[in-house]
Amino acid sequence: MKHSPPPKSSLPRSHGMLLIEMLVALLLTSAVLLIAMRLCAEMLNQMDEAPRTEMKIQSTQLVLAALQRDAWQAMSVQSSSPQSVRFNVRGGRAIEWSVSETGAMKRTDSAGPLVEQSDDLLPGLTFTADPTGLTVQWPAGGSVSEIRCVSQVLITQVEVGGSK
Repeated sequence: MKHSPPPKSSLPRSHGMLLIEMLVALLLTSAVLLIAMRLCAEMLNQMDEAPRTEMKIQSTQLVLAALQRDAWQAMSVQSSSPQSVRFNVRGGRAIEWSVSETGAMKRTDSAGPLVEQSDDLLPGLTFTADPTGLTVQWPAGGSVSEIRCVSQVLITQVEVGGSK
């Protein structure tokens, strides 16, 4: 039994790509390159922003640590407004903290001309004095963060007085 070759098509066989296939390939390649470019640009922006964010976090931690140290040694705490607080410490010294609407904080010590300022750390920060020290609050990510700064002198007075 003899096999006959398959019938030949009347259309010639294509050995290349059609113009529409090339346009589709070009469109897909362009879309992939556009996505890759945007990802690279975002990655570079984040790499640029990361050191600034880290510096802001470190500055905020240093300022809050200084505020806690000042509160720890306070003989009395006075808050004339939510944006300012005054610690009266031993030796008749007064340490005043204030914060602007943008979060710029200022610390003034009556013992010397030194005024420390930090720019735009915690926008919306407020101070609330209480019998044992100070509560510091600021908005963060849709909620409110806070720290308690207690005075070793005031907390001892409250404990000796019998109320906690």
